[in-house]
Amino acid sequence: ATLPSTLALPDRTWALPWSDSFAPANQASSRREDEVVSMILALPQPGLILADSPGLQPQLAPHGVQVIPPWSPQADCLFARGLTPDERARRFRASGVRHIVLTKSASHLEFFKHHAAWERPPFLLRLVAENPQVAVFELRLAHE
Repeated sequence: ATLPSTLALPDRTWALPWSDSFAPANQASSRREDEVVSMILALPQPGLILADSPGLQPQLAPHGVQVIPPWSPQADCLFARGLTPDERARRFRASGVRHIVLTKSASHLEFFKHHAAWERPPFLLRLVAENPQVAVFELRLAHE
C-alpha cells in the first residue's frame, strides 16, 4: 500500500519556487570557493597548481593562475610508478607544479595517500593554508 500522492507531495508541484530552495546552499558553496581562491592568491608565487577540484580552474584563470588536475601529464612525476628519485625530480622541475590544493574528502585523501609520491624523496611537502574544506600545500624538491 502506498500513500496517495496528494498526501506525500504538494498539489501543483510545478508551481513551487524550487530554485529558491537551493539558494542558501549555493551561496555557502560560493563563499567557500571564494575563500579558497583568496588563500591561493595570497601565496607569494602560486606557480602551477595541482588541484583535485575542477571548479578552481575557471575561478583562478582570470588571475593568471593555472590549475591542472591530478591526471594531467604534467603531474605524472607525482604519480607514476617505478621512477627513480632523480627521474622524478627532473620531471617535477619540468612540470612547473608548485602547489597542491586538496579537498578534505576521505576518499580523495585515501587515494592520494596510496598513490601520490609527494611525501617521499625527493619531495618536501609543506602545509601553507587550510580551511575546513581544503588544504593548500607547497611542493618543492628537498635538496633545493
